[in-house]
Amino acid sequence: MERVQVSDTVLLQTSRLLLRDFREQDSERIIEYFGESEAQSNVLRNQRRPEQWASYVTRAMQYASRIPFGSRPYLALAVVLRDTQELIGMYSLWDAQPKSDRARVGWHYSRRFSGVGYATEASREMIRFAFAERRVAQVYADCFESNAANVRVFAKLGMRPSPCLPLLKWLLAIKYLERKPIVRYTIENQLLTG
Repeated sequence: MERVQVSDTVLLQTSRLLLRDFREQDSERIIEYFGESEAQSNVLRNQRRPEQWASYVTRAMQYASRIPFGSRPYLALAVVLRDTQELIGMYSLWDAQPKSDRARVGWHYSRRFSGVGYATEASREMIRFAFAERRVAQVYADCFESNAANVRVFAKLGMRPSPCLPLLKWLLAIKYLERKPIVRYTIENQLLTG
C-alpha cells in the first residue's frame, strides 16, 4: 500500500488499518491485550508480565522520537483501525536494515479483533515494506507450533516452514526458553531473484 505523513508520525497503511508509532495512552491497552486469558497459551512466558509491556511501549516511543522512520532497523508499531483509530494490537519488524539478509516479523492482537484478517493484512504490508523499501532478502516469523491461527496467517502470506523444522522447533524452544515447540516460517523476496 502506501506510507503517509500525519502530523509528525509516519504511518504504514492498508485499506482497513494504520500502523503508527506508539502513543503514551496505548500502554494500557497493550497490557490488557497481552493479559487476555485466551492469549496466554500463545505468549512467550517472558512476555507475560504487565510491567514489561508498559516499559516496551515507553521504549518504543523513545526510540521512534530519536530515529527517523526511514532509518529505523527496528519497527515497533501500534495497529489501529483506520476508520475509528481504535488500537487493536501491535506489530514489530526486527533487523530490517537496507539490504539485510533477513528480518523477523511478529504481532499480537486482542482476541476481539481476531479472525477477520487483520493479522494477514498488516503482515502483507509489513512484508511489502521490508521487501520493496528495505530490500530485505527474507522475512521470517516464529510462533508456538500449537498456534494454529498464526500458522494459517503464514500460509496465506505464502510463507513456508523452515527446512529441518523437526529439529529446529526444539532449538527455537530452547532459544526462547520455552517448554513447547516453536516453528519458523519464511518467505523470500521475489523482487531480488527476478
